[in-house]
Amino acid sequence: MNNLLSEEDLCELLAQGSQDAFRELYNRYWKKVYKIALTYLKQPQEAEDLVQNIFIKLWLKRSTIATVQHMDSYLRVVARNEVVSYLRKNQLSLLALDLTTDLQADDSQLPHTMAVSRESAEMISKAIAQLPPQRRQVFKLSREQGLSYDQIASRTGIVRETVKKHIVRALVSIRQYLEVNK
Repeated sequence: MNNLLSEEDLCELLAQGSQDAFRELYNRYWKKVYKIALTYLKQPQEAEDLVQNIFIKLWLKRSTIATVQHMDSYLRVVARNEVVSYLRKNQLSLLALDLTTDLQADDSQLPHTMAVSRESAEMISKAIAQLPPQRRQVFKLSREQGLSYDQIASRTGIVRETVKKHIVRALVSIRQYLEVNK
């Protein structure tokens, strides 16, 4: 495929089902999308998996791609949204990213890493259980169900800013609990 084709041309060809156009878009943007995913996830394998899913979705939605004017911006937004979605689905990963340092281990340390992760999860659960009831409820709605501040506010009947304060204070409390109970 011609490297000189514009994004618009590639998008139109992709919308028509061109595998060559898809391959060219993949080659142009894989590294950028991977860097975005890695920045948030901090785990190379998870980032690679997420990038593959993004490009699979791009292929599956290729008929609507002709309307995309700036593929770079489009993929950046898709990558960010996929990361957020992934983290919401994996609450434990989100808490681990938010509250603890990264565990870098090679395959020879995998059983140890799993034990440490399990212990971390138990500590985080205990920290969450120590939160005041309303703060715990707001935090769980955010992290377990992936609700936005506005959705939590309407569900609980409290103001959006109060929801935000509950989340911030919950994170601070959880961090403090983890520091004290290392």
